[in-house]
Amino acid sequence: MRSANTRSTDSTPEKHRSMRLAVALLRRKFTRHTTALSRHRSSTNCLLFCSMATTSSTDPVTPSNTRVGWIGTGVMGHSMCSHLLKAGYSVTVFNRTLSKAQPLVHLGAQLADSPSAVASQSDVVFSIVGYPADVKSVLLDPTTGALSSLRTGGILVDMTTSEPSLAVTISEAASAKGCQSIDAPVSGGDRGAKAAKLSIFAGGDHSVITKLNPLFDLLGKTYYMGGPGKGQFAKLANQITIASTMVGLVEGLVFAYKAKLDVGLFLEAISTGGAGSKSLDLSVRIWESLCLGWHWPSSSISLSKLMGRATWAPRLLFCLLRGSIIFHSILLPNRPDAFSVG
Repeated sequence: MRSANTRSTDSTPEKHRSMRLAVALLRRKFTRHTTALSRHRSSTNCLLFCSMATTSSTDPVTPSNTRVGWIGTGVMGHSMCSHLLKAGYSVTVFNRTLSKAQPLVHLGAQLADSPSAVASQSDVVFSIVGYPADVKSVLLDPTTGALSSLRTGGILVDMTTSEPSLAVTISEAASAKGCQSIDAPVSGGDRGAKAAKLSIFAGGDHSVITKLNPLFDLLGKTYYMGGPGKGQFAKLANQITIASTMVGLVEGLVFAYKAKLDVGLFLEAISTGGAGSKSLDLSVRIWESLCLGWHWPSSSISLSKLMGRATWAPRLLFCLLRGSIIFHSILLPNRPDAFSVG
């Protein structure tokens, strides 16, 4: 009996050690399993977050997820912005003369009191204003400019006929803030703006321009010209081409006038022949406007003076002034105020 009891007593520590070892092994396995599960969950959450971030950055532009800002509601801007409103986009607008933005407010736009206020409520901000100085003011002014309050990832789209160097400057400033900038001047005039048939010369990041196509398609047809500033270079080349054709048309008008032809009838007669062109259509409108006492040439001369300030466009200046001087010879004797530049 004693020997049996002794054996039983001696075996108890061994059992305890075996049990402790088994528990330790179980704990180790449980810890490893928990760690692996935690890592799996973390990885899954990371993938889910990254997937969500990627989706949000590549979502197509639609009225439901894109807020639009519009700076400049003149003849061109009003028609262009109205197309976006009619397509269902939420648009916030600004114009220096606030009353000129009221027609768009009646269409559903929200009115802001500064470019900065527009940008703070927008994902994409369009601008189409008068001159490069105006572009610089409404976009880059450190206090009231659109870029000052544009959210990270926001996009500026300047559609003003401006300067390539300024377009590059705006692009660099936007990039430094984590935003994007596109220069996208247009051709087609007020008729093209009303009919949504503008030619859009786009410069900047190709992927950004592609993303904005749903908006551009509401305004006309987009042509990708290259990096920042290339849209403005394309528009200047367009202006040089127009200037050259306009000079020829003006010389034809002078010849018809000197020959004592009915200039209006002459323009109508050649419009369906080989001389027919969009430039000719514009000439007809200018001629009719002058006959009604309007002041188209004033803006034309102002444009030539503007272009003349740029050292890269001396030949363009020559063409415009040459045409203006020839055309001027028709009306100056009878309408000395027709070419006044106010």
